[in-house]
Amino acid sequence: MIPKSLELILFIKHVSISLSSILSFTSVFFCFVVDSCLNCNTNKRRLSDTDTEETDEVQFNDLAINQTDRQEFDHSHIRHVITAVQTSATNKIDDQFLLLQNAIQQGNIDLAIKIIKQTNEYLERKNDQGETPLLIAAKFNQNRLIIAILKKKSELAKQVDKQGNNLLHLLANVREGQAKNTIGNVLTLLDDKMREYLTLSLNRHKQTPVQVAQKYDNLEYIRLLNHKINISDSRK
Repeated sequence: MIPKSLELILFIKHVSISLSSILSFTSVFFCFVVDSCLNCNTNKRRLSDTDTEETDEVQFNDLAINQTDRQEFDHSHIRHVITAVQTSATNKIDDQFLLLQNAIQQGNIDLAIKIIKQTNEYLERKNDQGETPLLIAAKFNQNRLIIAILKKKSELAKQVDKQGNNLLHLLANVREGQAKNTIGNVLTLLDDKMREYLTLSLNRHKQTPVQVAQKYDNLEYIRLLNHKINISDSRK
């Protein structure tokens, strides 16, 4: 038989052990919870930092792309401006040449002379037939304009069209002797070397200006051309 006092002591000891175990477990559990919370916060912070870095990187890349696009746009804009200026300049030259060509064909010689006095830029430009202003003037027997062009740039007398015709070929093709004065003025203006070069030049049909004149029975032209050739020969 265990005395009452001993049972009380044993009971108290048992209760004390149980409380100790509970406290120990509670402490361990609390530490575990706290540690888990800390780890969770750390991970969140790491994720947040990673997200921030990724966001920064994306923003930086977007900024770089935008800057590149802006630069590409700027370059493209400059190219467009340059192209527009070049096109405008070309169109202006084409318009002026067309105006000059029409003036010659329509006999508006004052306007044609005014244009060629302003610049030499159109004097070597050609139309679809390979005709320059000088050759167009010869084709239409525009005496004043031919003389004005040759006085400005005498070497242009060597110009030929797509058929190989120089200005004397074209003048020799003018009907009914209407270009007699023009041929005489041209041959007088040119030096011996240029005159000989032009009168002996062959076109694509293997014809000299004299032979073209013979084809159309332009006897005055033949006389003029042969006379100038004979004068040149006598000076040698």
